[in-house]
Amino acid sequence: MDALKDRVGAFTEGILIMACPVLVAVALKKVDLRSEGNAAVRGSVSPLAGISLFLSSSAFVILGIASALLDRLPAIFSTPFQLVFRFSKLLVHLCSIFQMLLSYMILLLISTMRFEAFLAVLVVFGPFILGCGYLSVIASKERRERTDVSCDKKLEPSLDFSTSVTSLLFLGLEGLALEGQTGVGPDLNPRLLAPLGLTFFFCVLAITVMLLAAVPPIDYDDQEQCDFMCSVLHALCGGLTLCFTAVVLTIVFVLDKENGVTVAVVPTLGLFLCYIICLCVPGGNQPQGNEVKPASLELTKVTFTGFLAVSLPSFSDDSLSRYTHAFIISTAMSVLFGLAWRFLTHFKQKAAVWTAQVACLFTHGCLAAAVIPFMIMAMQALGDVDDECHIPCNPSPSEQLNSFIACFKNKAIETSSYALSSVSC
Repeated sequence: MDALKDRVGAFTEGILIMACPVLVAVALKKVDLRSEGNAAVRGSVSPLAGISLFLSSSAFVILGIASALLDRLPAIFSTPFQLVFRFSKLLVHLCSIFQMLLSYMILLLISTMRFEAFLAVLVVFGPFILGCGYLSVIASKERRERTDVSCDKKLEPSLDFSTSVTSLLFLGLEGLALEGQTGVGPDLNPRLLAPLGLTFFFCVLAITVMLLAAVPPIDYDDQEQCDFMCSVLHALCGGLTLCFTAVVLTIVFVLDKENGVTVAVVPTLGLFLCYIICLCVPGGNQPQGNEVKPASLELTKVTFTGFLAVSLPSFSDDSLSRYTHAFIISTAMSVLFGLAWRFLTHFKQKAAVWTAQVACLFTHGCLAAAVIPFMIMAMQALGDVDDECHIPCNPSPSEQLNSFIACFKNKAIETSSYALSSVSC
């Protein structure tokens, strides 16, 4: 049960990262819930996010309490153990369904566009999750103690990878939907449609993979089933890598078609050639002697967040500066190299391990290159603020103070006027 508890804990952490930004955006009124459209849709976003958090957290708490108690209870309590085990897995499956519904409702928040066609995605994946839930909750069994935990160790890298990718895809979906709500004009920006559709479809797919890695519908005592499920999850993680790459490339191509080719070709072709060269090296096709620890995706998460923060507002701006283009290209390549770095560490082959080291080098190199345009963009933003507040160049301390007081008064007057107009409305 401890292995299942750890996997459900990782699953809960992923749901927390996905659902909390939705609740925060609604609480801080960053989402327009008073726009035209279906009131049921607008009112269901917060409850769905809350239910997802509650179900996943409840499953983890139940398993934690049961794991602590069953170590001190005699074997006669095996029947309650089975009930607790199955009930916790039922909560995880229900959480996945509610998370898919939440992603769909986020799309429907954009009242200027109808997304009934995307409902077909839920119609396909919904019955599949129900089938997996039946096999996992009803058909499978879990013994009180299992001496062989090799299957659980093989599931951990796939669960960690799928959870991270799902969180990033959901973050992209939330950002795209928010940009679609706050975009200029009464209609949805057509440049947002392709990224929105791809991100939603891949997000639902990633939630399914995350569920299969957390509570696979297998008999853990059957080594053949375990090996088959681990192989399937390994292939699905490769598919998620391609899906996430497609989302990043779609955003880049929409904003910059010319440089988008560079982002698509350099990481893919470069790592492929590097892998081929490593295979030709003596011993490259042999397995690595020592255990390879999967690379962390924390750097990729932070880089992707910066990529979204700069690229999403650029959808409504047709004239981007060259520094903005450079930052988007550099961070996009860093994200793709970082994802490839992590995925390659799943392999035990020496050529894959050597290629992963090259991907690690380029991940940090592209991120370092992104610092230069980012610094220039920050300096330009500070210059715009100085111009707005009329702060002179090389001011004396008294001039600085007077300029600050004048700027503060102007901002206070503007804020007060806006507040009074809002109250009168």
